[in-house]
Amino acid sequence: MMKLRQCKEGGGVAIITHNKVKSVHLKEYDVDGLEAVWADVMIDKKRMVVGSVYIAPGDIQSLTLFDNVVDKILHCQSHFNSNGC
Repeated sequence: MMKLRQCKEGGGVAIITHNKVKSVHLKEYDVDGLEAVWADVMIDKKRMVVGSVYIAPGDIQSLTLFDNVVDKILHCQSHFNSNGC
C-alpha cells in the first residue's frame, strides 16, 4: 500500500507487510494534503490500524490534518463503538 507525493518530486509513504499478514488498505482515511497511508492489519488474531506518515518540519497544516485523521480513526475503529463508520 502506498501513497505517492503529489505535485512534488520524489517521496511518498508506504506500508509493506509479510504475505502471511492479513491487511486491508484503509482508503477512507486518505486526505488531500497529508502524505499518509493507513492499513487495517491482523497478526495472530490481533487487529490494529497502522499508518505511515510524513510531515515536513514546521508544516502545521499537515499536523492539523494528521490530528483530524487520528481522531476519526480512534472514533471509527474503537471496539466499544457501534457507530458504523
